[in-house]
Amino acid sequence: MLFFNFFYMKVILKSDVPNLGDYGDIKIVANGYARNFLIPRKLATPLTSGRAKEIELIQAAAAKVQKARHEEMKAQIKKIAGLELEISAKSQKNKLFGSITAKNIADHLKEKGYKFEVKSIILDQPIKKVGEYQIPIQLNEELKETIKIIIKGEEEKEK
Repeated sequence: MLFFNFFYMKVILKSDVPNLGDYGDIKIVANGYARNFLIPRKLATPLTSGRAKEIELIQAAAAKVQKARHEEMKAQIKKIAGLELEISAKSQKNKLFGSITAKNIADHLKEKGYKFEVKSIILDQPIKKVGEYQIPIQLNEELKETIKIIIKGEEEKEK
């Protein structure tokens, strides 16, 4: 047990930390990571027995934040239901010169006023042909919607 406590520390996260956890989570991290990175940047606080009240407050606030995020995501999904997005790209004989990726789709959605992260757009492989595609957008396990993407080609003439 002494070995475990010497090299690792329990912390409660005071903000979302990529690849570690969300606000209010209790995590076991390396002692140096906690002391040199998380605690000085006020991303976490050490978990001690005397901080029970602070932990309860942080976790209650985290629950409120998670609920607000979930409601916001629900609203976003409802807004895109039945959405058709038209994208024009240079093509020749129905083949695109480049390809349409999830980032391109996210950029076009952003232009239309929708904010979605690239990772929420489920695209197995880049689109390389002109046509219509059904693209799923998944914000979490239960919030998923499909949008229609219409790729129109701007024909390039052969020289």
